[in-house]
Amino acid sequence: MWSTLKNLGIKKITETENKDLSFELQNDSIQSFIIKIPISILAFIYIVLLVRLFGPEGNGLYSFITTNLILLTTVMGMNYKQSMAYFVASQRIKFIKLMSISVLFLAIVICLFLFIISLMYLLRGEWLTIFLPKNLHETPILLFAIIYFIAHMITFVVEGILIGLTRFDKLNRIDLYTHLIKVIFFCAIFGYQIFSGMEYSILFLFSCLIIVECIILLFYLIYFLASVPLQFNFSGPFKEDVKEIRRYGLQGYFTQNTSFVVKRIDIWFIEFYNGLGALGNYSLANQITNFLLEFIFPINKVMMPYLTKMEEEARQKLFYIGASFSFLFMLFFACCIIALSGFFIPFIFGIDFQSTIIPARILSIAVVILIVRNNLRVLNNVYDRQKYSIVGSTIELILIIVLDILWIPKYGIIGAAYATLFAYLSCTAYLIYSALPILEFPIYRLFFPKISDFKTVISRIIKIVKNLISKRN
Repeated sequence: MWSTLKNLGIKKITETENKDLSFELQNDSIQSFIIKIPISILAFIYIVLLVRLFGPEGNGLYSFITTNLILLTTVMGMNYKQSMAYFVASQRIKFIKLMSISVLFLAIVICLFLFIISLMYLLRGEWLTIFLPKNLHETPILLFAIIYFIAHMITFVVEGILIGLTRFDKLNRIDLYTHLIKVIFFCAIFGYQIFSGMEYSILFLFSCLIIVECIILLFYLIYFLASVPLQFNFSGPFKEDVKEIRRYGLQGYFTQNTSFVVKRIDIWFIEFYNGLGALGNYSLANQITNFLLEFIFPINKVMMPYLTKMEEEARQKLFYIGASFSFLFMLFFACCIIALSGFFIPFIFGIDFQSTIIPARILSIAVVILIVRNNLRVLNNVYDRQKYSIVGSTIELILIIVLDILWIPKYGIIGAAYATLFAYLSCTAYLIYSALPILEFPIYRLFFPKISDFKTVISRIIKIVKNLISKRN
């Protein structure tokens, strides 16, 4: 297996370096997980505020617009975030060249997006229904769409570079502060509504979202520029480096886009067959289960750059620890959603969201399967085996389209949730089967850690907490 990585240009490291990387991986994973606790609480409060302010139809409209824009970001982004993380971590291309290529990439993509939007607008807005429902092309919503795309494309690149540099402390702080900004801003908006008794229009709320997106983008840029030395060299030559980035990016490009479509295609079907009200209820079920993924995503994010550098035995061992603990954690909270959603959804979000309960329970099972799928995709990225992820994504995409067409018209948002569950299950089963040649431990270790793994993780958590407390003192 080492020969595969050697062919990719990754140098073999010493045993001492391997132990250092192992410690750093565990340290960054656990620290990221710990800081995700307040971040996830803030994210949940933000969801509650948005849903309460928008209502079912407004939440459906917001989800419809952001889903389309994130898809456009994913399509035009060309898997650049993953590529940056890989090439910065592996050091196969000089950092100064990667920074220069990133600036040029952002300039081209943003200019292309603005050209497309301008062209659509000049054509009397008919083509804008790709992004927005009909008769909702008002200026605040259009401006929000533009700002949202630009902000997410820039943060997309920034995060890729920071992940490659393993600056997870910086990423975690940015994540924490940006969630805090959103919650404080919308707490003020919601509080004023409660005390004044006034009802906000959807256009006003989108105007507020524009302000928040601008503040967060500015914060990202300031923090990034203060954390990473600016090094540019636009004299080139870039041709071979761009080809190498494109080669790696395109391998995961199909997987990335199909994964997004699989996760969001039901939104388009629901909006078409059932309207924005039903979409608002289903979107809330998605938002609740995505809240769980906020906890686990740092583990996936941290693993990739470290595992890329590590020696084979340590790589496999730490992968299994990360995969099994993330699965158990997700399983526990999925059980909590299944047991408590009948109470907390109508209590927190209002009686209008009663029909969210059953889809939320189904999707909570789906995200447990999703985390296994994501862990195996990380392994495929590390070993440059993206072709297996592509096949799995193709199976997933075909199945969810067929099931959505069959079930959503008849069963509505419950049918959409079941379609998602079966699509994830089929892809994950294939990825487990295709990973058998490179898995050096029994398959059950993907789901259940050893007793010694618990001891290792607990002792590491205690050390990290003590270090954090000593630093504060």
